[in-house]
Amino acid sequence: ANIVGQTMKLNPHGDAAIYETMGDYRQAADAWGRMVTLLRDEWGFTDCVTMQTAEEERARLLQMV
Repeated sequence: ANIVGQTMKLNPHGDAAIYETMGDYRQAADAWGRMVTLLRDEWGFTDCVTMQTAEEERARLLQMV
């Protein structure tokens, strides 16, 4: 977590990409899962294409675990 936190100070585009680069696919998938939950539950986002893309990315990362 410390490495990710320090890296996000320099590159604040999201922790999923940092975890994936580090090879921690479970954490990267969890980050995508949090994003999907936020979009759906908190913001009421239901766009099928965007949600499907995010869920496919999460599934891809989980396959790498």
